[in-house]
Amino acid sequence: MLAFNQAPSSWRRLIIILATATTMAVMGVSSASSAPKVVAPEPIVSWPHSQTAVRFFTINQILAGHDGRLATRQSVQLASIDSVETSHDNSAPFARQVERTGEPFNLYTFRAPEGLLWTKWRNLQSELVRDAEVISDCRSDPNQCPSPAALRLLSLVDQARRMPRHVAIAIINRSINLSIRYVSDMTQHGVPDLWSAPIATLTSGQGDCEDYAIAKYEAMRQLGIAADDLRILLVRDRAVGQDHAVLSVQYGGRWNVLDNRHSYVVDTTDVPQFLPLFSINHAGVKLFAASYAGFWPDPSNDIAPASPAGVED
Repeated sequence: MLAFNQAPSSWRRLIIILATATTMAVMGVSSASSAPKVVAPEPIVSWPHSQTAVRFFTINQILAGHDGRLATRQSVQLASIDSVETSHDNSAPFARQVERTGEPFNLYTFRAPEGLLWTKWRNLQSELVRDAEVISDCRSDPNQCPSPAALRLLSLVDQARRMPRHVAIAIINRSINLSIRYVSDMTQHGVPDLWSAPIATLTSGQGDCEDYAIAKYEAMRQLGIAADDLRILLVRDRAVGQDHAVLSVQYGGRWNVLDNRHSYVVDTTDVPQFLPLFSINHAGVKLFAASYAGFWPDPSNDIAPASPAGVED
């Protein structure tokens, strides 16, 4: 699993730092120090400017809600659009979510501030480019392929390609799960967190949750699935109290979750235990944020979590 809370450079600390920095940037909060200001991320989704007042909740605010803490107005606002309100039920603390976003979990995403996640992803993208070149060469001339792992990946993809797309996605999920033995990064590499490219992971036959997700990401690209339809998701699995990484694939109007812990493929609506934190693909690293139409509630009120209601920690 992702070790968000096992080391000083842990994901959980990074989440809080990133979300806090983003919040301070958008709110215009100044510091007594001379540190440079953080530039607020631009939203990458649209919303109905002329009809609805939209409010967003940042990751630190979501985590605070799930941890039973109270959040202040200053810590919760990532971005808001003030406009003409439409009629809606004002009896509830928050009104309905305003529209389908096209993103997993039907949440909004914003470009994450520069930081460790961006560095890791950019380094990995360079390795993915090199892997793709090796895989392409192996496809052109299997007899001269320098990587048995690349040939195995190509064989898997070619077998899946003969099947209907939803079956192919399930086959790749199951096959890669069976090809990799779960080992923590500390055990395998001696460091708390290391993202490995697919050929390296399939060569060693070992990896942790993000390595499974990365290998599936490349397999889906080789299958012909558009990069826009793929997301590596960093989530908090509240059912087991651990941070986790999975791949999400959009197909048939739904976002499917490919998890290394089981072979079946489910919709994101079927995993209410997942608290989505980050979404990563070719477009970069994005923060998840929940949007609600309605009043600004009193800042002393508890904050509604950005996950289906009725699910407890």
